[in-house]
Amino acid sequence: MSGQDLPTYLRGHSLSRAEQASALGAALLRLCRSATADGRFSPEELAALRQWLADADSARMPAARYLRSIVEKVLADGRITPEEYKDVYLAVESILPIEERLHATAARQEADAADEAAA
Repeated sequence: MSGQDLPTYLRGHSLSRAEQASALGAALLRLCRSATADGRFSPEELAALRQWLADADSARMPAARYLRSIVEKVLADGRITPEEYKDVYLAVESILPIEERLHATAARQEADAADEAAA
C-alpha cells in the first residue's frame, strides 16, 4: 500500500504529542479545533489559518507543511470554491489528534446532512 492509498491521518502529517506540547503546535491545535467546531470552514477561518501559516513560516512540523501546501493550492487561482473550502476542512481534520478528529468528522457530517436536508 503506497502513502497515497492511506487515509490522510496515516500519511504522517498529524500533530504528534510533542508538537502539541510546543507553543506553535498548541496554537495550531487551538486554531484547528475552533475552525472545525461547526463542521464548515469559513473565509475568516481560512484567513486565520493562512495568517498562522505565514507567521509560523519556519515551522518544520509535518502538519504545518501539509496545511501550507493545501492552502497554497486552494488560493493559487485567486478564487475559492465551496469544494475547496471542504478540501481545507478535510486537511485540517486530518492533522488533528484522534479525539479531536472524531469530533471534527462528526461536526462535518452533521453540517453535510443539514445542507442536504435544506437542498
